[in-house]
Amino acid sequence: MAKDDTILADERESLAQELRRSEAYLAEAQRLSHTGSFGWKTSSGEIVWSDETYRIFEYDRAEKPTLGMVIQRLHPQDRALFQQVIDRAIQSGVDFEHEYRLLLADGRVKHVHAIARALQNTSGDREYIGAVSDITERKMAEEKIRRNERELRTLIDVMPAFVGTASPDGSIEFINQNFLEYTGLSREQGMDWGWETAVHPEDHDRVIAARRAGLAAGEPIENELRCRNTDGNYHWFLCRSHPLHDDAGHVLKWYVTLTNIDTLKDTESVLQARKRDLLAIIETIPSMVWSMSSAGEVSYANQRILEYCGTTF
Repeated sequence: MAKDDTILADERESLAQELRRSEAYLAEAQRLSHTGSFGWKTSSGEIVWSDETYRIFEYDRAEKPTLGMVIQRLHPQDRALFQQVIDRAIQSGVDFEHEYRLLLADGRVKHVHAIARALQNTSGDREYIGAVSDITERKMAEEKIRRNERELRTLIDVMPAFVGTASPDGSIEFINQNFLEYTGLSREQGMDWGWETAVHPEDHDRVIAARRAGLAAGEPIENELRCRNTDGNYHWFLCRSHPLHDDAGHVLKWYVTLTNIDTLKDTESVLQARKRDLLAIIETIPSMVWSMSSAGEVSYANQRILEYCGTTF
């Protein structure tokens, strides 16, 4: 009998060690993941916290947790919503999940995510078993991303160019505010392929054909086109589309810019007119005139010398 008692004692000790080890693993896992657990009996108001839950709310382990302790830590702006969740849980016994902020004594703010499942024992008493996570780092990262996006959109909107992005098939996904204000299109009208309604009819087919060829090849696209403004006038733009590829070479996104080159086009037009005038003047000179490049190649010959030599340029 003594031998049996010894075996049972050894087994109990082994089970106790295994339980302590499991509890230690759970506690460490909660600490590493910043996730604590809790139990809440709605009938009696009794609450049980794990060590990590105490650390999240920053209360001493010796204090017995209460709803009042949680509310005391709540950010004033989140207390009303928190109370609504608690009242609904008490009255209806439904599972709940919500996020709220803690405002600590030193002014620090913590973001907390809580989730709980309702259980009911044979006596009809309801109890919630749940988890509470410190999601402050995630919230800060999300806010940083949103701030960067706002800054980027602001930068894009103040750029002296029209900027957009497109999906791999060329459908516009984003256009900056400057383009919309210039064309008078709404954001919905400019999306997908709606922007092409602003292209000059004489340029439309050429531009669309070049764009589709570039999309098919996955290569950068560049062309000049005229776009209509809100007054119905057309101005010249240089359109560049550059693809973003993944490691396998597939196009993930297109980045598009439209730069106003109206002044450049006007300058080119003036220079062309001056060139025509100069050539017309040269043709009236009763002399044979020609020019050569630095390599000795003929770059120009007037009609008089061509006729004299009996050749064409």
